[in-house]
Amino acid sequence: MRELILAIALTAATQGAAAADAFEDATTAVKRRDYASAERVLLPLAENGDLRAQISIANLYLGRFWPRHYAEAAKWYRRAADQGYYAAQYELSRMQADGWGVPRDYVSAHMWLSLAIRNGYSGRGELRALERYMTAAEISEAQKRPNEWQPRPERYRIQLNEAVRR
Repeated sequence: MRELILAIALTAATQGAAAADAFEDATTAVKRRDYASAERVLLPLAENGDLRAQISIANLYLGRFWPRHYAEAAKWYRRAADQGYYAAQYELSRMQADGWGVPRDYVSAHMWLSLAIRNGYSGRGELRALERYMTAAEISEAQKRPNEWQPRPERYRIQLNEAVRR
């Protein structure tokens, strides 16, 4: 739960006033373990393309005290990963490698992990570990994909990668 509150608080710290109030409401709800209220506050922001809300709602769906909704978490991590956010790329990679909420796909997991590393995540050892489960042809395909990938910014995109690094 601490990680979930921290994730929501981090997103609120870089939000505009109205959205910051929404994130404060979501954080308060999580502290009360009222996850349905947190979801109600975050979901409209996430659906409107707010990267931070997408990450927060994905984290909420993976929260320890909330019934886990892996498919929903994967959906929101994917939207944030598509925008270029490395933490979402990393989480989506883990989910695809393990088959949580999405079909197990080592090639896609490798691509997302490679992109996360390219964008600031330090997981080269994890990349080598993932390759142990892959054929040479799968590794070759996975190594091409990051070069073909293009971010798809949504309307409310912000530069959260820089905020997290500080």
